[in-house]
Amino acid sequence: MTYAVLMLSLVIALLIETTSWSLRSYAKIEYRGTIISKTNIYLYGARLFILIYMTGLSFLVDKREAVFNLIMLVSFSYILSSVIHLSILNNNTHAKICDIFLRVLFVDKLMIREQNKTKEYSSSLLFNTALSAFTFSLGMIAPYFFASLYPDYRMTFGTIGQIINSLGTIFLLFFVDPILYRHMDNNRLMENLHSYYAGRILGFILGGVLILIMGLTLGNAFQ
Repeated sequence: MTYAVLMLSLVIALLIETTSWSLRSYAKIEYRGTIISKTNIYLYGARLFILIYMTGLSFLVDKREAVFNLIMLVSFSYILSSVIHLSILNNNTHAKICDIFLRVLFVDKLMIREQNKTKEYSSSLLFNTALSAFTFSLGMIAPYFFASLYPDYRMTFGTIGQIINSLGTIFLLFFVDPILYRHMDNNRLMENLHSYYAGRILGFILGGVLILIMGLTLGNAFQ
């Protein structure tokens, strides 16, 4: 039950982060500031679920949960997230989800542009998003993995995790967000969302697989 709750928490958090840009893509030019401010409220909700996930991992480390179990939990959390992201790439499903959350955020229909099903490909957006998501996935497990192996240095490894996450933040702020905002300025954000989603999915899959391999190799060596 604990594992299911933690997996669901990470899936929800990552889905909120991704779909926040989907909601912004529906903003008409003259209402972008208003909708961005509302979607920021939605985006910050992801932090609650991230905290639940991180607290749960910390608890498992403190109770001396097997390293292999931690690795499997995090790995399958990211793989499950990628599957959920894939399932909402369908235009109709994506539009319904956005409509629901725009209503929850009390966004007036007058502020919303019509859905454009045209897809545009951005290799730079896909690559940089994948790199950022991949880095964050490693930063999520690294401190807990090494803290399980070397419990006397748990605080030190917690700092290392923050360093790894800071690299992901750099990729995000300098190489991902500027591209997304540029597409928004050109009124082409909705058309480029598939590249953003594809990058997130690719990063989650690569991170999940690498974490699984790391657990199977290093984890078993320390059992």
